[in-house]
Amino acid sequence: MKAWPHGALAVYLVALAFGVLTPHPPPVPLDPGMPPRPPDGLVADAIRNLVLLMPLGWLLAALGRGARYAALLGFLLSLAIESAQALVPG
Repeated sequence: MKAWPHGALAVYLVALAFGVLTPHPPPVPLDPGMPPRPPDGLVADAIRNLVLLMPLGWLLAALGRGARYAALLGFLLSLAIESAQALVPG
């Protein structure tokens, strides 16, 4: 088995953790009287999450893992990221 998928997976996971858990200021100041995020923003968020986790599926395929395993791991990782982001200030 080739070693590159293991190394690439490790680099991807470290970069992913750094990217999603580093606090960033909002692009515009938040207005307390502003209505909640519109539903189309949630769709865009879901698409960004899907694109963010696509390399995980490709790397798992390179390691010989099946689609179900990749989908389950992607779902669990996405759930963990969203849960952890709720704890990160900013």
